[in-house]
Amino acid sequence: DQVACIEARVNACILDQLAVTVIVSDDARHDPRIRKAQKGLPEDMTGPVRVVEMQGIEQNLCCGTHVSNLGQLQGIKLLHTETKKGSTLLYFVAGNRMLDTYGGLYKRERTMSKLLSGLHPEQHAEMVESMRKDVTKMMKVNKTVSLELAEYFAKDLAATLDPAQYD
Repeated sequence: DQVACIEARVNACILDQLAVTVIVSDDARHDPRIRKAQKGLPEDMTGPVRVVEMQGIEQNLCCGTHVSNLGQLQGIKLLHTETKKGSTLLYFVAGNRMLDTYGGLYKRERTMSKLLSGLHPEQHAEMVESMRKDVTKMMKVNKTVSLELAEYFAKDLAATLDPAQYD
């Protein structure tokens, strides 16, 4: 899987604690230090530009907080991709958010195991799907029985009425 390979590569770079540097350029269009990041500059851009460079990997226009080395990220988990308007969006969590996400997932998994009579997490989806099918069947049975009961009550009521009263 391509996402898993990318995630493994990124986490290896994090473990290697590759340097992250910030380049400030007053002439971004002609600065040879930021050739890769120049593609993202708007046509009407003026003034200094900050570019974040991950040693030997990537350069990006700076858009906020950054780290001094990749080890400060602690790790990264690529969650899923989504295609929109011809672009692929990659969702991820890193650092403390990754640890918090994992902690929350683990807590929910343990709760689900208790609710599902001690089933192992690998069996949760199968059990929930089975329960969903059972609920659908029971709803159909309930509807059938309700209609039969209504018909019975209607016949019982009709038998007690005197049609002459309503002429």
